[in-house]
Amino acid sequence: MRGSDQQQSHVFSYISPEQRVRSDHPLRPIRTMVDEILKQLSPQFNKMYSKVGRPSIPPEQLLRAQLLQMLYSVRSERLLMEEMDYNILFRWFVGLNLDDPVWDATVFTSRVLASPFPVVTTACTGILYQTTGCPGSSFAGYVVPANFSSLLPMPPASVLRSDHNSPVEDPAPKDNFAPRLGFAWQPLSTSDRWVVRAGAGYFYSRVQQDTTYSNLELEQIPMAYQPTTVYNADLANPYGNIPAGWEPRRVTAAGASSNIRVQTMSESYPTPLVYQWNLNTQYEFRPTWVIEVGYVGSREIHQALGFKPNGAVLVSASQPSPTNAATTSNLTTNTALRVPYAGFATNWTIDGTPADFKFNGAQVIIRKQPSHGFSFQSAYTWTAADQRGLISFRILPRISAYA
Repeated sequence: MRGSDQQQSHVFSYISPEQRVRSDHPLRPIRTMVDEILKQLSPQFNKMYSKVGRPSIPPEQLLRAQLLQMLYSVRSERLLMEEMDYNILFRWFVGLNLDDPVWDATVFTSRVLASPFPVVTTACTGILYQTTGCPGSSFAGYVVPANFSSLLPMPPASVLRSDHNSPVEDPAPKDNFAPRLGFAWQPLSTSDRWVVRAGAGYFYSRVQQDTTYSNLELEQIPMAYQPTTVYNADLANPYGNIPAGWEPRRVTAAGASSNIRVQTMSESYPTPLVYQWNLNTQYEFRPTWVIEVGYVGSREIHQALGFKPNGAVLVSASQPSPTNAATTSNLTTNTALRVPYAGFATNWTIDGTPADFKFNGAQVIIRKQPSHGFSFQSAYTWTAADQRGLISFRILPRISAYA
């Protein structure tokens, strides 16, 4: 018999999103891998969030949603939220129940992006301005440490003051434990002609950003000149005549921008870390003849890299500028209106530790020692390296192999 086209909705639903996704769906193994990675990142998330206050949207769900946006080429966060509202597959992957409300699209934006678009009526030409000197401008994005010196000009009220004495979000780490282990073994109990060696370990290195710290704390905002040019400084007033203002972010409707290029530090600075491991064996197959076969590998994470996040994007009527919905055309005169971070230059650089490297190498050596103190050898080496870093919105892999 014909079924009824009944439009009345059920009050209750007893089927979960998990039951709606077929067992062989391609997203299932991806979800498993993502969950394992996010589990490893959980300690980092704990450091990034306050212990008190209103619970946030779980960062794991935000990251899963952004991964869906890339996998399915969703044009914008607003379309992603619309899709997630009615797509059970998306809800299952992100971790939302059928009754859970979706989020506002602005949850994906940073503090700088979420701030009002700093449109000013005039270009406000000059070096430094206070808020009252350039109405409509913004200081959103600037951060000073908790112990910001009283000798320096106090920042405007809208500048964020950190709750610790570091210019970055991460305090000095105290849990960088670096274990290392190695061994050597002679498999033949009756002879020392064969030996096997192996080792592995963690190796931390200091963040190579001395110049960045110097520039931020001495040469840039709020200082408007190089320290070496402070000729009127003395021991009582080491900073000389300090300028009275800070430079705000600003842009006009015509596209004139403050184009701030101040050297910037990433919000998070994890300690650079290298995992290294190796395996090597040597065997004297004939008197004075030795063959050696070895393998070495390494994985480097949180490596120093400067990246440019503020390239102008292409816009259209259906996908306007990320910071100014009124900008829907692509002109050379409106480049400053099409950047993700209004008021900053397109070549603005952020120094951080986002780079990731992998290395694998193998080597075979045959060595002959015809007499004491004299030897010759022949070697063959194969190496492969994979470098990944954030360059203008993209994760660019670069793979090199040599033999």
